[in-house]
Amino acid sequence: MHKGWFESNIILLFFYFFTLLFKKRKEEIINEVGAIALKRFFLYLIRWQLSTPILAVVVGYFAYMGEWVAAAIANLIGGTIFYNVDKFIFKK
Repeated sequence: MHKGWFESNIILLFFYFFTLLFKKRKEEIINEVGAIALKRFFLYLIRWQLSTPILAVVVGYFAYMGEWVAAAIANLIGGTIFYNVDKFIFKK
């Protein structure tokens, strides 16, 4: 089935109205959104790497309780520690 003009150009229409609204060209908007997403992604990767040693220490400390219990405790502690960090990374 052949799509109509509106259906095939909905993305272009979106960017057209979006640029009219914010008085920016669509390339600038795409670059801004991409840069913000990339920055958040790299901050999250750094946070992810920082959580590894913390979780390893907690798992090692509670290993006598069993692997599953130690992993559960480590995830609870890691979630508590990094909750505010994640909130900062993903704020709007």
